[in-house]
Amino acid sequence: MPFDLLILVFSVSQINFDLLKMPFDLLILVFSASQISFDLLILVFSASQTNFHLLKMPFDFLFSVHRALMPKIAL
Repeated sequence: MPFDLLILVFSVSQINFDLLKMPFDLLILVFSASQISFDLLILVFSASQTNFHLLKMPFDFLFSVHRALMPKIAL
């Protein structure tokens, strides 16, 4: 009987500990999901910047060719 009571107390303690631990586990999950979302956002902005530079390159080239071929106007 005393051992059964002791086992019951320990099992209740384990359940209480698990219930107490659950919010912290959820908080860790939220923060790790936030970190993943932040990393994905950085990746998207980095890709956008690369795409912008790739889109801008032909216009930069055309502008430099235009400047090289046009005669200089003396004032």
